[in-house]
Amino acid sequence: MCTLVCPTAALHEKDATFDVESVLKNPGNLITTVQTAPASRVVIAEAFGLPAGTVVTGKLVTALKMLGFKYVFDTNWGADMTIVEEATELVNRIKSNSKNLPMFTSCCPAWINYVEESQPDLIPNISTCKSCLGMLAATLRNDFAKERKIDSKNIYHVAIMPCIAKKDEIERPQLRSSDGRKETDAVVTVRELIRWLKRSKIDLKNLPDTPYDKFYGE
Repeated sequence: MCTLVCPTAALHEKDATFDVESVLKNPGNLITTVQTAPASRVVIAEAFGLPAGTVVTGKLVTALKMLGFKYVFDTNWGADMTIVEEATELVNRIKSNSKNLPMFTSCCPAWINYVEESQPDLIPNISTCKSCLGMLAATLRNDFAKERKIDSKNIYHVAIMPCIAKKDEIERPQLRSSDGRKETDAVVTVRELIRWLKRSKIDLKNLPDTPYDKFYGE
């Protein structure tokens, strides 16, 4: 919120678009992938002259392909995995009469930071699951890479997120692979993406729809 209201712009998010753009223009052996959070497909519309709240899912996928991403995935799929894993964990805690109840979600990095810094006594009550972003990124590094016969080290993965706290989240050791590599290379906020699209002369409003890429069935 400080980045929104600071009158001198002394505080601002660290824009990742220029680093990501340089990779997209010269990917070399890298396979570029991106995931989009559910909120991003709604909040971006207003910046391009569409009514507030307009869902522009297909247009957003088209725009990201135009920017150079080879694969565009839906974070909702990661959310489905999170729901299954968190529900399983909750049932197991209840059945085992765990003292760590109630169980709180682990999906929001700002919430996790708050608990760690201000209420560490609640840490045992936090779900051990990764966030939706983290689950999808890990799956891309493993299952997707194996299915497409790609070296996971050659996947360059970006997440389009509405919240700058996600930039902090991807730096956490829990969201790194066993060799220490980040599972998500960069987070681009919706505000950053809007500036990037306008800089690239891409008019989201007038783009055709493109479906998300998938590597699992429904």
